[in-house]
Amino acid sequence: KYLGISAEDSDFFWVAEEALRAELPPAWEEHATEDNAVYYFNPSTKESSWEHPLDGYFRFLYRKMKKMKRYNRAGVPKKDAAAGGSHAKDRELVDLLWAMQQEQKKSDVMES
Repeated sequence: KYLGISAEDSDFFWVAEEALRAELPPAWEEHATEDNAVYYFNPSTKESSWEHPLDGYFRFLYRKMKKMKRYNRAGVPKKDAAAGGSHAKDRELVDLLWAMQQEQKKSDVMES
């Protein structure tokens, strides 16, 4: 049930696999507490997290890809489906949405 991906969503296990192999973003460090609980720390921003810094991205990716799959099953034709390129195109779209969301968050923080 990593990232909210249930056993019924085996089509999206690749997202969890990618997340588990993801390297830390620049400036992030992995640490462990005295009782071996893993946490992450960014000394540049002084931010710390119990979850991998990219888990939010992979959770977003899973939710968007799942919605896109559900939408496509509803009878909406996809131009790329027959060519086999739909997965890559969907991923590009999700990455663009993620970048837009992150920019909006930065903008919101700067305005407050």
